[in-house]
Amino acid sequence: MPHVLRLFLTAFAALALTAPAQAEVKALLFASDYVASKDKRLQLANPVTDARMIAAALRRTTADEVELVEEPDGATWETAFENFAASLSGEDIAFVYFAGHGSQIDGSNYLLAADGRSLIGLDAMLRRLTEEARGVVFVVDACRNNPLLDADSSTALEIVEVEG
Repeated sequence: MPHVLRLFLTAFAALALTAPAQAEVKALLFASDYVASKDKRLQLANPVTDARMIAAALRRTTADEVELVEEPDGATWETAFENFAASLSGEDIAFVYFAGHGSQIDGSNYLLAADGRSLIGLDAMLRRLTEEARGVVFVVDACRNNPLLDADSSTALEIVEVEG
């Protein structure tokens, strides 16, 4: 993890150095271990721990704001993201980090909220951030397995398009 953290902070610092004097660097981190998920196959050991380390490291930089959202369900995710995006000025640098499960469906990318049933549209979030900020760094630290492949047919998923 130290190597990955070093890489994130280097990219973050490079963006911060290119920002005009009135710009702020704002960070929003989401992490899910899926501890409350009904499907125990979703549970992970490290995402929240990793996000806490990255948040602590960002707080030691010149970042103006750092918010960590642990175990967000779809509604919490949407509210946190909307508040974050609305706080950005056209000159700000946005840093968003996600640790948990991710998936691609029909060419669109999704992040799985901690409830294990809300899929958050990554592409929509990126569009929104690039409209609101001067620069965007979006780090997706998602696992390679897809536990939803083996889900039974009664599993219902909800797609949450976070676009404001």
